[in-house]
Amino acid sequence: MGRKRDPKRDEAFDLYKASSGNIRLTDIASQLSVSEGTVRGWKAKDRWESLLAEEVERMERSNENGALHKREAPNEDPTSYPDELLLKAVQIVVEAKQASVSLLQRRMRIGYSIAIKLIDELERCRLIGTYRDDKPREVYLPLLQLMRSLKS
Repeated sequence: MGRKRDPKRDEAFDLYKASSGNIRLTDIASQLSVSEGTVRGWKAKDRWESLLAEEVERMERSNENGALHKREAPNEDPTSYPDELLLKAVQIVVEAKQASVSLLQRRMRIGYSIAIKLIDELERCRLIGTYRDDKPREVYLPLLQLMRSLKS
């Protein structure tokens, strides 16, 4: 018979979820008095990133009936962001040859909700592939093509 699940594992995810994925794993580890490696293992095994993405998607679907997302300003369009932000995201994705929400969050120093919207926009424009569990998304636009397209 296997070991009993550590209740701190669920607490760790709750802390991660409450911060929308913007908390450092070392901070979670210190709050719960466990090692950083333990928290990192929990995050990988329980797939916190995909759980968080599913929850955000679920919330957005439930708000499609006209209700505002709890983080949005009343007159703000949730898909409106500066073109420079999208271009910066494209540049980062092409240079890294991979696309992920966490990559954009780290490199651009933005929150989860903006990063996921940028990834969705890149996917909608067919610059990157769709989400495939633990495999990275494919990047369809090489850097040289991108530079040529930006110059013209």
